[in-house]
Amino acid sequence: MATQKRVLVWSTPRSLSTVLMRALSQLPDSLIIHEYLLLVGFNEAGEQLPGTEWKSGLSDKATEQGFNIKSWKEMYEQPYPGKSFILGKEFSDGLGGRMEMIPEGYTHVFLMRHPFKSITSHWKSLSYFPDDARFSMVKPKSFKTLAGVYDHVTTTLGQPAPVVLDADDLLAQPAEALRLLCQSIGMPYSQDLLRWEQVKGESPSNWLMPKMLLSNHKDIGVFKSAFESTCFHSNQATSGAAKEEDAIKPELQQLIQDALPYYNYLYEHRLIITG
Repeated sequence: MATQKRVLVWSTPRSLSTVLMRALSQLPDSLIIHEYLLLVGFNEAGEQLPGTEWKSGLSDKATEQGFNIKSWKEMYEQPYPGKSFILGKEFSDGLGGRMEMIPEGYTHVFLMRHPFKSITSHWKSLSYFPDDARFSMVKPKSFKTLAGVYDHVTTTLGQPAPVVLDADDLLAQPAEALRLLCQSIGMPYSQDLLRWEQVKGESPSNWLMPKMLLSNHKDIGVFKSAFESTCFHSNQATSGAAKEEDAIKPELQQLIQDALPYYNYLYEHRLIITG
């Protein structure tokens, strides 16, 4: 379909990526493909997560066991007739370095949030789980792999100057950030992208997401803030990030320090919001 626009947003966890997709899903005739690399990762290694007791409290995750990295690439490359916008969102570490599996035909966008905010927010969001499982789930290399996908897109795939968006800029000036994002990647912008309806219990109607993630949302509210939001907001109390004076576990402090060089590298290429 000549008029169909395809965009894949690569992100680190807890970087407002789901809220960004709520905004972009207001585009007419759009389809959102949401975090299917997490399903790939769970099928590849999920049962190796530490502990067993916590798993019994979650809904059955065995409904999509055949979904693998090849299935993921095929899903993104389907034609989806009748849709004007195919918009995906994924965490880059789920690729596991398999750059050749990046789907064809997409414009790539990169979204990040300062490691102190994103990593502490991710830790907090996993409070349902015991600490050993939480540490295995907090992405130790998410910023490194995000930078790696960025380099692959710019060099091997030849996409010049992909948009890099910082979550703080998106929160501070959502209208201007979205306008510049849309302008940069060839999508229409309107004020309709700034507000959306609450969704409770289910995913938005034009979203595809793994049953596993929807079960997690129903069981422990993984996407509660994003799905029940109606707009962008900068309320620190609901952002999930720790405060500067909070005590941070040494293991998390090390993850933050390890991530900073990659964050700073991508930050140098970020979209400058001047409005």
